[in-house]
Amino acid sequence: MFGEVSVVKPLRDTVIRQYDKSDADYMAKVSKGESLIVKEKKSENWYRVLKDNGIIGYISADQIGKVKTETRTCEKKLEEYSHIVMDDTVCMGWHQMEGTGGNATLNEVTDSCEGILNVISPTWFKLTDTQGNISSSAQSSYVDTAHAKGMKVWALADDFSYGEDGTYYVASVLAHYDTRQALINNLVNEVKNSGADGLNIDYEKIYEEIADDYVEFIRELSIACRQNQLVLSVDTYVEQDYNTFFNRKAIGEAADYLVIMGYDEHWAGGNMAGSVASLPYVKQGIDRAVAVTDAKRVINGVPFFTRIWVETPEGQTNEGTFVQDAANGNYWLTSSAVAMETAEQALQQNGVQTTWLDDLGQYYGEYKTGEVCTRIWLEEERSIGAKLDYMSGAGIGGVACWKLGLEKPAVWQEIAEYAGK
Repeated sequence: MFGEVSVVKPLRDTVIRQYDKSDADYMAKVSKGESLIVKEKKSENWYRVLKDNGIIGYISADQIGKVKTETRTCEKKLEEYSHIVMDDTVCMGWHQMEGTGGNATLNEVTDSCEGILNVISPTWFKLTDTQGNISSSAQSSYVDTAHAKGMKVWALADDFSYGEDGTYYVASVLAHYDTRQALINNLVNEVKNSGADGLNIDYEKIYEEIADDYVEFIRELSIACRQNQLVLSVDTYVEQDYNTFFNRKAIGEAADYLVIMGYDEHWAGGNMAGSVASLPYVKQGIDRAVAVTDAKRVINGVPFFTRIWVETPEGQTNEGTFVQDAANGNYWLTSSAVAMETAEQALQQNGVQTTWLDDLGQYYGEYKTGEVCTRIWLEEERSIGAKLDYMSGAGIGGVACWKLGLEKPAVWQEIAEYAGK
């Protein structure tokens, strides 16, 4: 940070901690008199501070002197972010797998979309501890086959792994410069060794207290990716008032592509049945992304799945989420994510004539079995086409599809028209 900044200096050699608690793990040692940039005054007793090496942590107010102002200047040229951007519209498909055996399904999941899909993202990398180590399902033979089909490979890394105590590894890894660098080196080396073309970061367990650490990780990773000519794409949720701490502007500046996960508007475990990705929801995600990032580097994710929602009256089950409904009676809500055709078949088998909801941009149908009500907001070629039409008008960089194998073949014709193929 340069210009006038607020700083504090420790009164003695001490440490900065991961959280604003005296028993929290320490992030780094700090020396007496060392200038620490104040990020925020967390409370009367704690300050969130930044060391010169990029490590952020908390220091107790009784261990520092008064807050002062320093003027800092930069004696070298600041890092300028350049970007690797494809000439064509990005048509990316996520290829979910659990282990190396999933690599053998590449031909199967791309059978309907050869010549349309130009990027595939296999779910290869997972965190395995708090030190930045990863497990890898990468295989160079997969990359060779994808390249022969005209597809780039952006290998996906997720943060869904956790320890025996149930704590996700990601917070501890991102909080320390050394562990961030270890993770970055491990990811980049695996991508290079496989011959893949880039990385897709799908870190979804980020919360507000570690949001700055996450941005710093993306910045550091982007430098390593540029040095190795690897494309860096980063997934993020549709922006809502409760998740603005995801600094999409900073992420978009550092990454080559900002990927909006334009689905899970209503999710498993929520207390309301509804669309997975209504058109207004998709529009909001795109509009807020292009407001802070070059539209040509924004990719919108579309769902290849539908949720089947089941509302069971109180007293007939105790599974799911309990919903109190004074008007219609309390019920238990459950849902399952299914392939497009599975959802359509459920409606057809129950004799349901669906209704097109123009405001949501999708078909809706419901049926009852006794007192149990099933509701379905379909995702199929027409709903996907409506989303693609808006994406085309917004001039964004492309589409991503979660996940390959759940779609109707007819969807690919919509995507081909969107991409001009």
